[in-house]
Amino acid sequence: MWRNPRLHTAGRRKVWLACPAHEGHLRDFLQLRGFLLEVVGVDELTEADG
Repeated sequence: MWRNPRLHTAGRRKVWLACPAHEGHLRDFLQLRGFLLEVVGVDELTEADG
């Protein structure tokens, strides 16, 4: 889950899926920018997550 705090309200949580081979790259990309909120498995997502 991630959000850009300059664009999204504190309650907004966005989902961006990545395969295992690219998960580390995506995590680093979002973390470097301060966007990363948490990493969850696709089986943990709910309808409310988007």
